Amino acid sequence: MLSVPLSGGCGVEIRDVDVANLTDDGVRSVLLKLYEHRCIVLPEVGLSKSQFVDFARRLGEPVLPKVVPDYPEILVLCNVDGVEDKPVTNASHWHTDQSFRANVASMTMLHTLHVPAEGGETQICDLVAAYDALSESTKCELENLIVLHKFGAGIAPPRGDHAPAPAKGIEHDDPPVSHPLVRPHPVTGKKALYAIAGTASGIEGMSQEEAAELLRGLCEHALQPCFITKRKHRADDLFIWDCAATLHRAEPIDAAKDLATLRLIDRISVGGLPSVFADRRYSPILKRRLDI
Repeated sequence: MLSVPLSGGCGVEIRDVDVANLTDDGVRSVLLKLYEHRCIVLPEVGLSKSQFVDFARRLGEPVLPKVVPDYPEILVLCNVDGVEDKPVTNASHWHTDQSFRANVASMTMLHTLHVPAEGGETQICDLVAAYDALSESTKCELENLIVLHKFGAGIAPPRGDHAPAPAKGIEHDDPPVSHPLVRPHPVTGKKALYAIAGTASGIEGMSQEEAAELLRGLCEHALQPCFITKRKHRADDLFIWDCAATLHRAEPIDAAKDLATLRLIDRISVGGLPSVFADRRYSPILKRRLDI
């Protein structure tokens, strides 16, 4: 597999991948690249919806938004329902998918159907590199902290973030869930900051003021340009990021007026371990193979 680095702080493009006909070894190789580089692009795959769902199920258990009747795994991202002269800001805030749930997403994938001439990019922040760049004393201070997460209740939004749009099917009165601030990757064991923006609503044992100050400082550190990749989508590309190791946000985009301004993407998020790694959570063998 030929891989070419993306411009920015992380990610690679992996060329000449027949996604619909990958062997288990092929899936394993793609995932190892994902875990190493945080996000990957598989260009010009041109999958049908059925092929997209089948591939996603090989990577984990799909989160079911149940928006597309025939394909409940797929969430359609589109800017045709926007208000004229106002940008569409859904997901235009830094966050980690499903971090407000006990069973979090492991990865998210976007299959691009149509792209506008301008705008509609996705940004990815590498939270492994951001963690690695912290001082050893700071790492020790963060090691055992537990963060409370709740949808739409982030207490330290990064500068310039949009407020998250109300989401269908989410009970906003549900109690918060808790996740470690420093979370080992479920397959590789590589440590990363986890979901420090978007849903982080408090830290156990801290006042809200102390928690907000700590989270805000971590966001300022992590959201430096050196840790961020901005991806302009292309038709038929498959873009995948590792939710355990990243934050992401969508660039605001104007409501579509015609084909030249239309953004149309099928999205699937999955949870759990990929079937090819189901029997091998973090192990020294995989650690050595990834050189981490």
